[in-house]
Amino acid sequence: MEPVRSSVDSYLLDWPVSLTRWLQSRIRKRSMKFIAVAVLCLANDARVWSQGQIVFNNRVNNVVVARVFDVVVGADGAGSLVRRTLLGPTPKERLMMAAGWFARGTAPMAVRFVTDISGYLWLFPRPDHVGVGICAPLAAVPTRRMLDRLEREVAVSYPALLDDEAPRYAHTIPSPSADPRSILEVAGARWALVGDAAAFADPITGEGIFFALRSAMVLAQTLRESGSPAGYPARALEDFGRELNKAAALRDRFYSPGLARRMIAYAGRSRAIRGVLADLVLGEQGYLSLKRRLVRTGPRFLLETATSSLFSVA
Repeated sequence: MEPVRSSVDSYLLDWPVSLTRWLQSRIRKRSMKFIAVAVLCLANDARVWSQGQIVFNNRVNNVVVARVFDVVVGADGAGSLVRRTLLGPTPKERLMMAAGWFARGTAPMAVRFVTDISGYLWLFPRPDHVGVGICAPLAAVPTRRMLDRLEREVAVSYPALLDDEAPRYAHTIPSPSADPRSILEVAGARWALVGDAAAFADPITGEGIFFALRSAMVLAQTLRESGSPAGYPARALEDFGRELNKAAALRDRFYSPGLARRMIAYAGRSRAIRGVLADLVLGEQGYLSLKRRLVRTGPRFLLETATSSLFSVA
């Protein structure tokens, strides 16, 4: 990938451009064809499907043309045209809203859970700026109020990052439900969805980059082996989907009043609990095995808590 310049604006603009150029170079090396067009609509016609083909309408040089493909992969984000046409939009109850801005400067990584909106605030440092954001379930809090809350918190704790001139953004984050069918629905005989289009984001944290890349890899492996995406949903479910289903089942409990405060207090007294939480934040601790690890950690936690209490009395 090409190096980026040092300003925030250049970073934000050049990173996707550099990624696109890198992908295009990979395509050319494999003698594939890259067609730079805007997709206007996707045909979903029974006669077309019976022939095993999908038709796109593209605008090329201000002329609408139709193209036919054997397989269509929707990697077109949370508002996916492919998903809306072939499956339907992600249900509102499975959407989070994220809002924030990119501030010049530096800061340590920070996360603050806010149970009154069932979400969290964050500072994520990057090479030449800091991502400042907040997320909560869609419609739980109006977006303007979310931004106001974030700006108040930043003004108190990190005033240098308030950056009134930085454009504010807001976008939705789709995720699956606790039902495996929300994973198994993301492909058919001639089409498939990956990443946000498939609603592959963590229902608790909203993190989706890993699942976007992982789902693309699982789909590519499926196509290479069988030539059809039909088996992709089942493979995605077993590869990472059950973790997402479990996260959806735990979400309400995770954001229940007092849980974050108790876990921080426990972490302050126990190195074992700090290790569990650190691995959870870093994505190294899965949700399916979380309960078993906490049970195994229990005796050490009790010992460390007792020792901590003993020295505090002394």
